[in-house]
Amino acid sequence: MCGRRRTLGCDEACGWKSPHEQAVAERSRPRVLLETPDPGDAFACWRILERNGYEVSWCPGPDGSPPGTCPLVTSGQCALAGDADVIVSSLGLRRSSARCVLGALRRRLPDTPVIVAATASASHQWVPLLAGRRTLRLPMTAPALLASVEEAVAGTR
Repeated sequence: MCGRRRTLGCDEACGWKSPHEQAVAERSRPRVLLETPDPGDAFACWRILERNGYEVSWCPGPDGSPPGTCPLVTSGQCALAGDADVIVSSLGLRRSSARCVLGALRRRLPDTPVIVAATASASHQWVPLLAGRRTLRLPMTAPALLASVEEAVAGTR
């Protein structure tokens, strides 16, 4: 019976990916971190970005649900932000916790592009905080989101 058992050959194994190859393949897509306390907004943006070839992660921010503190602000480290090629922050500039997150991103991850989604009035009020950052006007549209992210990714290459 053993002689009749089918053995695995190169033809069957050639399509298998090693964990290393899989990690490299997954990393070939630009990674975008969405920071927004609203799960509905996050889901909508996630779908738009994912359909257009991006790998997406989401953080509700320090005022999200459940409320908490931002590890980047408290410890200087955040795996989600550290792995991102681009960060889209829609935490709300009027909240001091959101401004702390933006400050921590500038200090801890100065080479990672951050796109700040804000209303026109908030953008004018917080000009010093936004200096050198890309901004995305709220309410945002899918084309504006994609164009901002594409521009930011192109700037990192």
